[in-house]
Amino acid sequence: MPVIYEIRIKSEGDRPEIDIPTLIAIATLAWVLVNVSHEIIGHAGAMEVKNEGSTNFL
Repeated sequence: MPVIYEIRIKSEGDRPEIDIPTLIAIATLAWVLVNVSHEIIGHAGAMEVKNEGSTNFL
């Protein structure tokens, strides 16, 4: 027998309610991922240019 789930979104009019703690948690995780990616990819690329004797950083 199939189970059917019903999802209800709390809303005020036509706009869904935003869960602020969840939004903050998602934004924090996104910031961490972007920051770590920048540190690894961005600075590693700058090191390669520096090691080639160039003073120009991308």
